[in-house]
Amino acid sequence: MKTLRESIDPEVLAIVAEWFGGSAPVWQDDEWICYDAETDGILITGEPGAVSVFFTLHQGDRSGGPDVVCTDAADALRYALFKAGVRFRQRRLYGRLLVPFSTALARAGFTMSPLNGFGAMLTVDDGDGSAPERRLSFTMGGEATEATFYLDASFPDLMDSMRAPGGQPLFGDVRQVPATSFERARP
Repeated sequence: MKTLRESIDPEVLAIVAEWFGGSAPVWQDDEWICYDAETDGILITGEPGAVSVFFTLHQGDRSGGPDVVCTDAADALRYALFKAGVRFRQRRLYGRLLVPFSTALARAGFTMSPLNGFGAMLTVDDGDGSAPERRLSFTMGGEATEATFYLDASFPDLMDSMRAPGGQPLFGDVRQVPATSFERARP
């Protein structure tokens, strides 16, 4: 069985670190951690089948639990890439992508169920059932809806979408507001 480090593409992980603003990400004890200049960090830990991602971890405090736990390491990496991409877009003053949080607006191909109050379990529907089931447990249910917009995308499509001011190809149909706007409402 592969270790977590062997399961995650190092080139994509380097982009996550760059977009997050991290200067010296490290692997230690099969955990990847990256801090920015403001002492916030990303931690990817666990093992294939149960990969946890803590995003905006403040000074190493893990007491709040992970933001998401994934059965597939690639899904954990997509989550980290999307979240770091949001920061990347903010620094470039691109429009904020108001990806829907409402479960009614989730993209097709996923099944969502409530989890622990505000959380949600997201299952990726694999039409013929030949692939292992991909599940993600989110602390915040809205992030499960948000994930339906990028989980089935290739890494190049996700990276291109975050780099494109209009959010294409994945987020071209998502409402945007100017980066300097105070509007925070999401559908």
